[in-house]
Amino acid sequence: MKSKISLKTIMGIVMSICILSIFAVRLAGADDKSYGGRSLDYFKYLMDGAKLSEQEIQDLESELEKDINDLKIRAKLIGFYSGKRFTSDSAKKMYQEHVIWLIENKPESELILQGHFVLMEGLDDRYAYAKGLWIKQIEAHPDNLAIIENAIDYFMVGVHSGKLAVTYIEKAKLLAPGNPKWAEKLGQCYMLQTIMTFDQEQKIELAKKSLEEYEESYALIKDNDRKNHLLNDLAKAAFKAGEIIKAEKYASELLKKAASDKVNIMYGNAIHDGNMILGRIALKSGDIEKAKKYLIESGKTPGSPVLDSFGPNMSLAKELLEKGEWNTVLEYFELISKFWESNDDELKKWKESVKKEIIPDFGGNLLY
Repeated sequence: MKSKISLKTIMGIVMSICILSIFAVRLAGADDKSYGGRSLDYFKYLMDGAKLSEQEIQDLESELEKDINDLKIRAKLIGFYSGKRFTSDSAKKMYQEHVIWLIENKPESELILQGHFVLMEGLDDRYAYAKGLWIKQIEAHPDNLAIIENAIDYFMVGVHSGKLAVTYIEKAKLLAPGNPKWAEKLGQCYMLQTIMTFDQEQKIELAKKSLEEYEESYALIKDNDRKNHLLNDLAKAAFKAGEIIKAEKYASELLKKAASDKVNIMYGNAIHDGNMILGRIALKSGDIEKAKKYLIESGKTPGSPVLDSFGPNMSLAKELLEKGEWNTVLEYFELISKFWESNDDELKKWKESVKKEIIPDFGGNLLY
C-alpha cells in the first residue's frame, strides 16, 4: 500500500533531517579537525533572523544593498525567509534569490554549510537553475572540497539528484582519502533515499549501503564525541537493513554512552532512539512486554533540539497500537508532552484517537 504522505511533506522532512544532521555534526565535531572545526556563528545568525519583525527585515535588506558581501546580514535574512517560504510567495521568492546569490558568488562559504540553503525539487521553481549553477561551480573548481561539500548538501535533498550527490561524495573521497566525513555523508545520503522510495526491497538495499558507509566512517573517526553521535545513525541503518544483531549492539552502546554524558546536546535523541530501536527489536521477537517497557523508557527522554521541534519517531508506538496496547501508548504520549510543546494540538488529536482505540495517522513522524 502506498504512503499517504505527500511529496511536500517528505521533502520537508528530508530537508529538516539534513539541516539537523549538519548542525549536529557541527556541535559534536566543532573541535575535530577532520570535520573542519567550523564556527557555529552563522547558525546563530540564522536563528536570530527567524525572530525578526517585517520592519527589521526591510531595514536589513537596505543595509545589504550597501554591502552585498555582508554574510552576517544575509544569514539573518535567509533565517527569516526560510521559515515563511511555505506560506508566503514573497518570502519564497526572496529566499530563492538569496540562495542563488550565494551559489553564484560565495559557493565555498561556511554560511551555506549550515544547511538552510536548499531549493526543493518539485516545489521550488528555481531548483533546476540552482542545480545547474552548482554543477558549473564544481566544473570550474574541481578540487575545491568546500564547494563540493556545499553542492553535495544541495543534491542530497533532491528526489532525483541523490545519485549526483553520491557521485560528488565519491569524488570528495578521492580528493581527501581517510576523512571520515565523506563516508558519513554517503551513509546519510543513502539513508535519505530510503525515505524517498516506497519499494521495500530497494529500501533494504539502500539501508545496507548506508550501514556500510556509516561503519567505515565510525572506524575512521578519532574523536569520541563524533563516534558516539554516529551510533544513533548506525543503529537506525542496521535496523532498516534487517541487521538485527548489529542494530541491538549499536542501540545498546548508544544508551551506554549516553548514560555517561548526560550534558551532551544529543543525549535526548540517544535516550529516545536507543530505546525505540531496542523496543522494535523486542517486538520483532514477540516480546510485547519488553517492547512496552522500552517505549516508556524512550518517553523519559528530556527532549532535544530535534525532538522538541519535530517530535519523536512514532514507529514503536504505532506497532504497539497494532497489538492493542492503547494504555501504554497513552502513557508514552503523556511523557513526551513534557518537551514536545511545539505541536501540542497534533499530540492532543493522537491522544483522542487512541482513547477511542483508533490508530492515528502519524504522517512524517514515522519517517525520521
